[in-house]
Amino acid sequence: VAGEKQHLEAALKYLTLNLFGTLLLLVAVTGLYGVTGHLSFDGLRAALAAGSGDPLARSLLALLLVSFLVKAGAFPFFFWLPVGYSVAAPAIQALFAALTTKVGAYAVLRVLGEIDALGAGAFSVPLGWLAVFTMITGVLGAASIERMERQESTASARAGLAMGYGLANMRSERGGV
Repeated sequence: VAGEKQHLEAALKYLTLNLFGTLLLLVAVTGLYGVTGHLSFDGLRAALAAGSGDPLARSLLALLLVSFLVKAGAFPFFFWLPVGYSVAAPAIQALFAALTTKVGAYAVLRVLGEIDALGAGAFSVPLGWLAVFTMITGVLGAASIERMERQESTASARAGLAMGYGLANMRSERGGV
């Protein structure tokens, strides 16, 4: 951080939100392990299928998905993206794009694809609507920002990954990825 106000603002927003997402991830993984005794996709799928009515397991799986959505910059957790992308060096922008937002969205799809013990439609409708809200607010946010580099970073194309699963069929999931 170079010390300028805009750099400090971007770093604080990024740090705050990503620490929150990491905390959610740790709580969800720890809880899922405590409830199921497994951390592998196969073990989680089998354990969740056996006790699919368990509200704690379902809540922890939802918390795991929320933690990845925080990392992906989905609505309403994307306030760090425009500031973070616009003041970061190009190498850092590439890391944000590849390691944070895209991996977070891919992790959501991977978890939902691998651990489908709760039924195909359990999360598809809420995730589809979340993708729609992310797209709409991303476009509205881009339209309200004067600086062009912030407009580019607020583009809502990242929500297309979530929309693939939200449509709840194999072709759209593959298209989202």
